[in-house]
Amino acid sequence: ETDDIFILDQHASDEIFNFERLFREVQIHKQRLIQPIALEVTPDERHLLEEHVEVFRWNGFEVDAASLAGEGNVLITSVPFSRVTTFGKDDALELLSLLEHGAPVLTQQQMTQASQALAPSASAVPRPSKVRAMFASRACRSSIMIGKCLNDTEMRRVVANLAGLHAPWNCPHGRPTMRHLCKLYQN
Repeated sequence: ETDDIFILDQHASDEIFNFERLFREVQIHKQRLIQPIALEVTPDERHLLEEHVEVFRWNGFEVDAASLAGEGNVLITSVPFSRVTTFGKDDALELLSLLEHGAPVLTQQQMTQASQALAPSASAVPRPSKVRAMFASRACRSSIMIGKCLNDTEMRRVVANLAGLHAPWNCPHGRPTMRHLCKLYQN
């Protein structure tokens, strides 16, 4: 037990929970392209892409296997699909850059299993910034709104959800989820 009192922002707390859930569970839909997008890659980038092709699939990108195995440009045959966000070459390159700079990822076998049944953890799948922004917007709109009166059960659910998060301190837009108000007793 603690003698501290915290005040929680119910909207920011619910929003970060919804964001991590979306980030962890949603495999992005794909839009097949009539004309593939050519990516100029170095041999090291090609190897990295081969190693993490499931990360690209999880994010809605499909890579032409023949172009990946060969030399020259790698062809992207599908891109992520969203009603309000357009994805393209820059997003694929951003994802490749995240992988190059050591973004944590599951093994290829774990990603394959995740794409078939189990959702990977939020920190295990690198996401392009447009995907993060899309999830932040969805999480915000689906969260408890500020000023809504919560009953005891709803309040406990918000606290329990927050306690189980990887990074519970701020909503995806940067707003703090909680503030320390005071200590009840001074020793």
